[in-house]
Amino acid sequence: GLFVDHMKSYPFENLYIRFSHDESGEILADTITMDLVGQDGYFRGDCSSENCSLEKILLSKVRFQNTGKQSFSLEQFTRSESLEGINEIGLFIRKATTE
Repeated sequence: GLFVDHMKSYPFENLYIRFSHDESGEILADTITMDLVGQDGYFRGDCSSENCSLEKILLSKVRFQNTGKQSFSLEQFTRSESLEGINEIGLFIRKATTE
């Protein structure tokens, strides 16, 4: 999944990120949109007086084809070169639970 922590002063309602995963030389890439503000006009996620943090699941119920080292990359893909107001962006992987 993708984690974003941002200031409420971030000037845009969303964030575009290019996500890539390289597994054994096969690169899979996609552009991810993080909606920081909902249609109701309120910030999404967990917010304090100045900051908000939210997570987005990128893939669910996915099994890597190969064990071992995996390579992931994130690249900002917005209109602005600077991401003032973005405090942190990160990836997380959770072990799948059996159902």
